[in-house]
Amino acid sequence: GGGRRKQAKGGQAFMPWHSLAAAAVHDTQQPLFAVAASMLDLPGGGARVSGVTLLEPGCEWLAKALLAFGLDCAHLEPDLTDAEVEAAADFDETCQGLGDNLSCSRAALAELMALFQVAQSQCFEPS
Repeated sequence: GGGRRKQAKGGQAFMPWHSLAAAAVHDTQQPLFAVAASMLDLPGGGARVSGVTLLEPGCEWLAKALLAFGLDCAHLEPDLTDAEVEAAADFDETCQGLGDNLSCSRAALAELMALFQVAQSQCFEPS
């Protein structure tokens, strides 16, 4: 026992009542999205989830992430500027150009940071 139900697309997600994500979710006017590190589908359309990370409230952050990897986000009806949509498409093209190269691309990282408005000072240098 001790789980809290959260409405998920196509069903409900179950997470421990004492989890940060469960405690952080409260009435909000904006949609709230999350990603889970693991998920177990349950009969009846629900899911048991763990390792939940809440995204910024609203659908714009998720829409940018989907567009940045060439996925459709029209169902979210995001309020993105033309420049944001173009920047996400540019990042997707950059990633396509990397092919199977698994090394870090500083240029791609800089594009991604600009898309999500992350300052260089908020990141750390890998050792």
